Amino acid sequence: SITPPTSRGSFTFNGEFTSTVAKTDSTTGVANLLLTPEAATDPNGINNVGGATSLSASNFRSFVDFRRTYSGMYAQDNWRFNSKLTINLGLRYDLVSRPNEYFGAESSFTGPGIGTGKFLIRSSRANLLPTGFTSLLATDGITLDTVSSGPVWEAMSYGDFGPRIGLAYHVFPKLVVRAGYAIFYGGQENVGLSTRSGNSFPFVINDSYSAANAATPITPNNSVGLLENGLVNVPLSSTSNISFERAISLIGANYNWKDPSVSNYNFTLQYQLAPTTTMTLAYVGSTTRHLDNGSGGETINSYNEIIPPGQNIYMYAFYPDFATGGTYHSDDGNSIYNSLQYNVQRQFASGLAVLANYTYSKCRTDARDILNNDIGGFRAVYLPDFGIQQDYALCDFDIRQVVHFSGTYQVPLGKGHRAFNQGGVVNQIAGGWSMNWVLTLQDGKPLSISCPTGTTTGLGCFALVGQQYAVDAGPHNVAHWMYAGAFAQPASATTLGQTNYAPLGGAPTQVVGPGFHRLDFSLFKQFPVTESKTLEFRAEFFNITNHPDFANPTGTTFTTTSTFGQITGTVNSPNDPRQIQFALKFYF
Repeated sequence: SITPPTSRGSFTFNGEFTSTVAKTDSTTGVANLLLTPEAATDPNGINNVGGATSLSASNFRSFVDFRRTYSGMYAQDNWRFNSKLTINLGLRYDLVSRPNEYFGAESSFTGPGIGTGKFLIRSSRANLLPTGFTSLLATDGITLDTVSSGPVWEAMSYGDFGPRIGLAYHVFPKLVVRAGYAIFYGGQENVGLSTRSGNSFPFVINDSYSAANAATPITPNNSVGLLENGLVNVPLSSTSNISFERAISLIGANYNWKDPSVSNYNFTLQYQLAPTTTMTLAYVGSTTRHLDNGSGGETINSYNEIIPPGQNIYMYAFYPDFATGGTYHSDDGNSIYNSLQYNVQRQFASGLAVLANYTYSKCRTDARDILNNDIGGFRAVYLPDFGIQQDYALCDFDIRQVVHFSGTYQVPLGKGHRAFNQGGVVNQIAGGWSMNWVLTLQDGKPLSISCPTGTTTGLGCFALVGQQYAVDAGPHNVAHWMYAGAFAQPASATTLGQTNYAPLGGAPTQVVGPGFHRLDFSLFKQFPVTESKTLEFRAEFFNITNHPDFANPTGTTFTTTSTFGQITGTVNSPNDPRQIQFALKFYF
């Protein structure tokens, strides 16, 4: 079976109905929850305001049999042209099928946009579509397409050829040049089944409701959205007599899908500084294409124009008789990574082995991470001359500078060394000691500051960064990591369809969070038992300095200056404090 997206219902009370219209204050969400909707007593008042601002619910589905096949071929050859030059050539072909429900219980939507939508379902299962649903498709201009065979979700990608080439050239006795290039393809392993064809209508009833605006409840009579009504008036069966209007959340994908690919390339110089010490200087980069943006922010039922705040969102949605939003898997994400890497390595000599490296890098993308997203969603995917490209930003995992320093040192004491060069009890006490360490120092990850007040209806907005103050001005500590005075709210939209996109604000990833600093250390002591048996004692100290590594700030509303920039957690909570463990290991 498939876990339903919201089997027990998901209610959101964001404070819309208890704030100034179009100026949501999330701190009033509890009042929104407790408000009892009733007729307005003021002549100009609004009736029945209250309840949830959004609600999602889904049914349970069983007897699901998803299958997928994978095939791959690979050829490789090494050519040694002479004593100095070696070339490696390879070619890989991958054929990754789409997860399909074996019994045809799946459907999907493709082609978001007015007049371009299409709902696909297996011919053998089309009889499950209720008249109320198909009539909504026709009303909103969505074509119903029954498929007897072939893919319902995404067409196969047959062009996944991945060449590889690598070379090593021994320029001088102590200098080697290496270079490489390769293309790798991926399936969709990081995308679960909850937003795929098997969880689409009518097999999973994924109902989603949103308030039309900041002054109108989900339904005029509050039959949907109140906790006391539960899910009584929410259709959770395709045969339900309850209206499907503005309830069904569509799920779909780009039918002409291309598998994601990454091109990796590098150029490396390696030089021998001493018999046991080498230095490496490298450029390493990658370019990624066709990343899935579905769960990261692209939706089906959206808008392609600027709408002033406080408007009825269903008046401008592509499909006004379906729930706004809905997940649309699109293969339009791209990213690029470039780095300069420096590495020094000393092989074990005189009891010491060390490895030190430094990386300076930058990663930018217009894709959004499905699980770990601190850089926000997309502001206006379908807005002409805007799209996801205007939300090109630093990657979630962009870390500008990284230093690693690790090593092992065998303490020169005991038998075979100058100090305490004795056997017996003296060697058992003084000899056999070694220490190990790993030091990590790295910059923080980016995050985005959104607009505290909506400037449009249904579209996103990122705060502007002013010229007078730097974002890290002020205390720049766990209480106030960013400075509120560095950010500004853009003016709200005033005209429907205006071509001035200023209300959408500035670019994302305006801030970089705290860095990560950690030292792990260990002491080992070996006690020889016999010639072939040894007892080893270990004392291991994780985060030996007990240094807190703070997470990104949770206070991101710059108009609330008391909590803006506030950090309330650590990166690896609850595993950040110093930890000490002891162990005995017996070698035989």
